[in-house]
Amino acid sequence: MRCGSRSGANGVYSTFIFKDAFDVEVEHPIGRVSLIGRVDGLRRRGNVLADSMLSNNSNVVRVTAGVAIRLVSTLQLKTSAERYIFNDFADETAIHLGIAGPF
Repeated sequence: MRCGSRSGANGVYSTFIFKDAFDVEVEHPIGRVSLIGRVDGLRRRGNVLADSMLSNNSNVVRVTAGVAIRLVSTLQLKTSAERYIFNDFADETAIHLGIAGPF
């Protein structure tokens, strides 16, 4: 399969892919409520297929703000909003609401 990243100085297509990521999260409890903030991301460098929607230099960053409310000792009501920031696509927003407990 021919790949679509830019060729090197010698005219040969690059044969590598490099991925790395980061994650930073802060949680602050206030009584039965916990405030949560998170920033994480993924970066991809290298060759892509010729028909890929990704560029050879793609990344996404997600910013999350959330609240967890303890209903009883092992049951929480959780809500959050996330903003996905892409360099190859339009940005997106997601909102979540759920009940969480142990298995």
